Amino acid sequence: MAIEIGDLIQACREAFGSPPRRLSEAERDAFRIRPTLFIRAFLLFRWDRHRKILRDQDTLRDFGNVVWGYVVQANRRLFSPTNRWTLPAVMIYGIDPYFDNALPLFEAVASDLLDLRGMIPREKQ
Repeated sequence: MAIEIGDLIQACREAFGSPPRRLSEAERDAFRIRPTLFIRAFLLFRWDRHRKILRDQDTLRDFGNVVWGYVVQANRRLFSPTNRWTLPAVMIYGIDPYFDNALPLFEAVASDLLDLRGMIPREKQ
């Protein structure tokens, strides 16, 4: 019997639990981005809007929805378990239940977006 993609995301939702999540200290620690001091200072001094991701990550973890996401492109270092750098990535995700069974759609959209990388829109030419 094949497992449906929608069943898999539902199992993930059940494993994480409904918001607000009451995770153990070890679980909270496992789901936390820990940028280096250099990256934290860089984001702070530049007033980079991405620092909000770091600031609000506990809220996202504890109150966010579990949904499918798809990596469009990312720095390869992000996939290393020993990586301590906060590095760029582009992702897409869908919050509507329609997307629970739509992983091929994510793949197609991600591929199309990657194909557009480096292109200049007509109105800018």
